[in-house]
Amino acid sequence: MSFSTEVKQELVSLRIEKSCCMLSELNALTQSCASMTLHGRGQVSIAFSSENVTVAKRVFILLKKRLEINATPHFNKVERFGGRRVCVIRLSQGDTRKLMLSLHMLHESEQGEVYRGLPRRALTRKCCQHAFLRGAFLGEGSVTAPEHGYHLEFVCTDEDKARQLQSVIQGFDIEAKIVLRKKYYVVYLKEGSGIVDLLNVCEAPVALMKLENMRIVKEMRNSVNRR
Repeated sequence: MSFSTEVKQELVSLRIEKSCCMLSELNALTQSCASMTLHGRGQVSIAFSSENVTVAKRVFILLKKRLEINATPHFNKVERFGGRRVCVIRLSQGDTRKLMLSLHMLHESEQGEVYRGLPRRALTRKCCQHAFLRGAFLGEGSVTAPEHGYHLEFVCTDEDKARQLQSVIQGFDIEAKIVLRKKYYVVYLKEGSGIVDLLNVCEAPVALMKLENMRIVKEMRNSVNRR
């Protein structure tokens, strides 16, 4: 099992009681795992896709617990995942509208509903920022095994998502940079201390201790080698 998978399994085991934090995590998971299908006449539907079954289960639980949306997960071969078999949670048009209104992707006015694009839930509370970063890592994050080096990254499909994510991370005094890799914007951390701090923000203490222990061992070896 990879270190990234270990971290994600630890994160999905966390219980969330606050409704605002559930929406914040759904915000990040919608940005990273969801795709929209147009059906004409302004009708759309959203489907969540993930190769990681535990992440898909997390989406299912959040949708059911926070928005009372019941959607049946199933497995499909998805082209954007290279034709690999992934878990898909497809929402009806009614449930899609409920999710989009909850995340402020739709705005209701006298003229009707206006599509506003990216989820726009306010992230002013620290607890919601923790939940957002946790959801972002579950949906589009990965981290190198500590024995191989220090590198944590989020692969975003567009620059706006990457800038938003970078801003939330930097709000915890953690340095994060953005690089364009092919058609993706990658938010990354290269410092061991920054990765430890981010794992702490995401509430992954077991992974944090494993990384810290490896850092101590490496520092001791480097010290001995220098002497």
